[in-house]
Amino acid sequence: MRDKKQFVSIPETNSSISIYDVRELIVSSETNISSLPKDVLRELVSIRETIYSLESRYRVFLHLCREKAGTYRMIHSDLPDLSKPTIYRALEDLTALGVVELVRRIPGIGTRGRMPRVYKILGAEAEEVIEVCRKHRLLGTPGYREALRIKQLILDEFLEPKGKKEITKIQIIQICKDRCSKVFNYVDIADIVARELNAEGIRVWM
Repeated sequence: MRDKKQFVSIPETNSSISIYDVRELIVSSETNISSLPKDVLRELVSIRETIYSLESRYRVFLHLCREKAGTYRMIHSDLPDLSKPTIYRALEDLTALGVVELVRRIPGIGTRGRMPRVYKILGAEAEEVIEVCRKHRLLGTPGYREALRIKQLILDEFLEPKGKKEITKIQIIQICKDRCSKVFNYVDIADIVARELNAEGIRVWM
């Protein structure tokens, strides 16, 4: 039983339904929806169809469901094939639907005095938004971006093709030594890579 529900107001009907029901209906194939009132179910399905109707909108929504919040920089880092206007259009659409909320800006960060916006999925906790702000700052550093590149390389080439969910720190260090740009200290990059892999559920043996 869920408590502390976050609710979304559906513009067409002005009724409120649980945002957790929206997320579960969209991202889970196992959601039990038989107990939902028919009017609520119709509204949920309407939201789902609107999000599904455009691939870029759906991908941005899934990113926010997974990360709980994000900035343009973070979303583009995860979805590099989406252009800036496409990402912002998706965020505007999701905000208009009521499933995403513009919650704050990050003071002192941005280009030419502009502060980047932070969008959160409804139901995200304050601590999760703070963590997103920390990651946004890190993404502005070349070393962290290099670590994310190596992390994805490890997932794509060494773990996912073999169905593995674990790796040793020595293996990470060796991969960083072989594949990391020479302008970085590969040991420092390996520390960040290990931390990021852990965050994605990969067991890193020390």
